[in-house]
Amino acid sequence: MGRTITLDDDVAEKLEVEAAREGVSLDQVVNEALRSEIKPRKRFEVRPLDAGTPLLDLHCVGRVLDELDEFDRVTGRR
Repeated sequence: MGRTITLDDDVAEKLEVEAAREGVSLDQVVNEALRSEIKPRKRFEVRPLDAGTPLLDLHCVGRVLDELDEFDRVTGRR
């Protein structure tokens, strides 16, 4: 199957040198190089991580936020 690709000059030169060194065609060198580098990609997997016991009781977040607002009001911080 014929395809046309554009190679950077440095890549083309390396492929031509390799073809001459091996005594094979440029097509063969390109195909072998591509075959050796094209590998199936691993599927990305997210695994759960046990972060341990929460440092805050998440059921009273509203109270914590109210206390922080009060602290900011008393100290003048925003």
